[in-house]
Amino acid sequence: MISGGIGAVGAADDGGPPLAIGLFCPAWPPERFANGIITYVASVAEGMRELGHRPYLLAAGLAEGEGPPCEPGLVDLKPISRATGAGRLAEAAAARFRPPSPDSGIRRVARGLRRAARGGVLGLPRLDVLEVEETLGLPGFVAGRGAPPVIARLHGPWFLNGPNQGADPASPEFARRVRAEGDGIAASRAVTSPSADTLRRTRERYGLALGQAEAIPNPVLLVPEGRRWRPEEAEPGHVLFVGRFDRHKGGDTIIDAFALLLRDRPDARLTFVGPDPGLDRDGRRWSLPEYASTRLPGALEDGRVRWLGRRTPAEVSALRGRASATVVASRYETFAITITEAMAAGCPLVATRAGGAGELFEHEEHGLYAEPDDPVGLASAISRLLADPSAASAMGRRAAGHCERRYAPAVVARQTIRFYRRVLSGRAGGDRR
Repeated sequence: MISGGIGAVGAADDGGPPLAIGLFCPAWPPERFANGIITYVASVAEGMRELGHRPYLLAAGLAEGEGPPCEPGLVDLKPISRATGAGRLAEAAAARFRPPSPDSGIRRVARGLRRAARGGVLGLPRLDVLEVEETLGLPGFVAGRGAPPVIARLHGPWFLNGPNQGADPASPEFARRVRAEGDGIAASRAVTSPSADTLRRTRERYGLALGQAEAIPNPVLLVPEGRRWRPEEAEPGHVLFVGRFDRHKGGDTIIDAFALLLRDRPDARLTFVGPDPGLDRDGRRWSLPEYASTRLPGALEDGRVRWLGRRTPAEVSALRGRASATVVASRYETFAITITEAMAAGCPLVATRAGGAGELFEHEEHGLYAEPDDPVGLASAISRLLADPSAASAMGRRAAGHCERRYAPAVVARQTIRFYRRVLSGRAGGDRR
């Protein structure tokens, strides 16, 4: 059943009827999963409710040990994703002769989404629109077949993110996944992307016009002014990095940049927050401790580098408040929620101009940009922030204001709803970047 009540009676904020919106997310709740899609769904749903709409959070699964879901509009798809009748017999027969494939999992999710979208199960109404990620071609498995208009949200197309996550672009598996995602995007009624860069690259990769498409940023939960970063509470020389130790997030780049920073600022300290899936570089596989020990012998032992692994959102927030600079070193991002989270908190920020991340703020107005995969440039930008706390603090204050105007949940939800209404009326043409 649907958890909680989601209200939405009478007209919505824009004067039109409230929309029943399905938002797919791979799992729930956000506190248990470090996943940008889940964070996006939670934030945009909050904004949609604020505007008088009815978002339903269609989760592929719930975290183990979670009690009954209490998030308004949350739906666990598992009970309605199972095959029935002849479909169940066919799945059982197939399982006897071949191992499970990614397709089998995505087909199960799609089955649950189609049933949820049509309404009449688990207390759901028929949905007006269904938004799903592009992963593994999911939109193509859902579109049509009695489903409402399907919107593909380009959270991280594999042709962009795969190579930085260790996938071999020359492999058949890579080609199959990229092709499936292209087919799913093409089958969608419309497409949204968190950045103009990702939308442009997707059009070019697949040769698709995507006439009904728009770049709409991800929302970020705002931080009340009284809880934002304060210079008097920050530790001088303290640098914070939040992200995985992999090529995608630039875990090696921040360590290399920090090694250079120490030459000019030997009192600096780096706190690295995030998991260590390992990183391929220089012909071998590195763990974070191995890489840090090679680049900075003794730094993990003497405290110049602290690796904290995964931390809760509340713990990350507290760490941001104690850091004099927050750094994002990604090689590519469709958006980079770690950037907007730091901005919302008013933190002095250095980020790489990596794909969509380069669209999030104005250089020297809200923070400092460096180029991807450039430890020298990154170290120089960090040093500049640490050397001028007054200017760093002023950029952080302006960044928080920029988030309120551009990335607040209600602001992004309003842009999204306008796009949905154009799609539903058949007027969502043009290249809106």
